[in-house]
Amino acid sequence: MSEVEILNHIRSDLDFIKEKIIRLEITINEIDSDVHKKYNLEYLTELEKIENDDKRTHFGSIDEFDENFGL
Repeated sequence: MSEVEILNHIRSDLDFIKEKIIRLEITINEIDSDVHKKYNLEYLTELEKIENDDKRTHFGSIDEFDENFGL
């Protein structure tokens, strides 16, 4: 393989790595945006109201479930 071919191969590899890094940066920025997203206060208040109005029985474990139903 000649020097020119080797250099072209290296350039091709570097272009590939550069593209992968760009994609990683985009993904990281999207994740960061989701993590630091500010939620609508009305939405959170409504969720809290729904949770407070919930009349279902919740079990922390299968043992609690079994105990509740006498199993």
